[in-house]
Amino acid sequence: MSNKKHSPQTTKLDGLNPQLLLVLYLLVSALPLLLAYFQHKPFREFPNEFASAFGLIGFTWMLMSFLLSGRFRTISGKIGIDKTMRMHQLMAIVLTGLILLHPYFYTLPINKELPWDATGQLSLNLPLSAFITGMFAWVFLPVFVVLALFRDQLPYRYESWRGLHGLAALVLVAASLHHVLVAGRYSEAVMLKVFWFGLIAIASLTLIRTYLILPMLQKKRLYNVVSVTPASLKTWHITIEADSQNNHPFHFKAGQFAWLKLQKDPINLTEHPFSISSAPSDLPQIRFTIKESGDFTRNIGNIIKGQNAYLDGPHGYFIIDDQKFDGIVMLAGGIGVAPMMSIIRQMTHDKDKRPVKLLYGNRIESQIAFKDELQEASNKLNLDVNYVLSDPPQDWKGSTGFLDEAVIKGSLDMPNPENWLYLLCGPPVMLDSAVEILRSAGIPKQQIIFEKFSYL
Repeated sequence: MSNKKHSPQTTKLDGLNPQLLLVLYLLVSALPLLLAYFQHKPFREFPNEFASAFGLIGFTWMLMSFLLSGRFRTISGKIGIDKTMRMHQLMAIVLTGLILLHPYFYTLPINKELPWDATGQLSLNLPLSAFITGMFAWVFLPVFVVLALFRDQLPYRYESWRGLHGLAALVLVAASLHHVLVAGRYSEAVMLKVFWFGLIAIASLTLIRTYLILPMLQKKRLYNVVSVTPASLKTWHITIEADSQNNHPFHFKAGQFAWLKLQKDPINLTEHPFSISSAPSDLPQIRFTIKESGDFTRNIGNIIKGQNAYLDGPHGYFIIDDQKFDGIVMLAGGIGVAPMMSIIRQMTHDKDKRPVKLLYGNRIESQIAFKDELQEASNKLNLDVNYVLSDPPQDWKGSTGFLDEAVIKGSLDMPNPENWLYLLCGPPVMLDSAVEILRSAGIPKQQIIFEKFSYL
């Protein structure tokens, strides 16, 4: 098979080059240290300078984290929003560690006037107000991060948690800013103050854009539900189309997703990310295949025709256009087949004859979606579908069990499997296991693409 890149679609991915993005983040992270260094203050013992550096970098990353969660395609377009959010979480964990360690490195007294220290360089000079706000941030930050990392275990609706998360982030930044400006040895300089307020302005604009500007723009980009049809057990196809007054065409690549709102007014926190199961060739209609599984989706089948709908997207790097491969292995768990169908539909439209293997796992047969369409696609494409059921009926003739090591490695019976592309979508546990199995089989990590759909 040829390794030649095949790009039938014309939609281009927005976004900065990943290497350039990494360089920019490192430069911004280092800038407060440089601004502190060029103040030419008397050098203190190393642990004290180390403590200040931890505080400067930690607060910088706290403010930069707003950008990572802001759904900017300039940032996430070419690396995928899933990786962007993983970076957001990693930065949160690291900056928490920096902030927690920050006070332990100081060896100077907190607030002690010494006759031979007229400039106050041998004391931290920590006013009571700065001590209080610093202690508040020091205690509240790890609680804030832990609650965010384990939000799925909290007894709150996603929308309620999201609003509280944003409000708590503002409180945390306000307390940290007060501590930095009042107690910070280097932050009293004008240039460092300009740096802090510049980052705060960017973080604030990110929140305003997410919660106000985008919803206001969505009012002018109205969609309507044109059909709601059953896809399989407790799973529904929701098809939408642009309202006649919507003059902003929606373009996407097969495999991408969008945040979907299904309510009258878009200025609302009730939105969730769903993969688009239709293909770009199906436009102007856009279809989502959604399973009943939570507060928002349990009544998805009751959505009526004509219901207002709003989109934020497209997002995601779960695509084949920019990849080089001899063939594709798709590992789908449950509703994780939705983005696979978008890709298969587009390949059918483009008469793409490259080989595709789909391993599609479910618990019971009635959960299988798109069965007839997959059969039809198998007659048009070089597509091999293997249905895997963990609780099959007695007359089941397909594979049984789970998408485990035996099933996955059994699909790697082609020449040079390391040159194939592997698309994974399903429950997080399945994804983690499948990635480990593929890596142990010698598949390069750059040939494995997956998204966990755990976003703010």
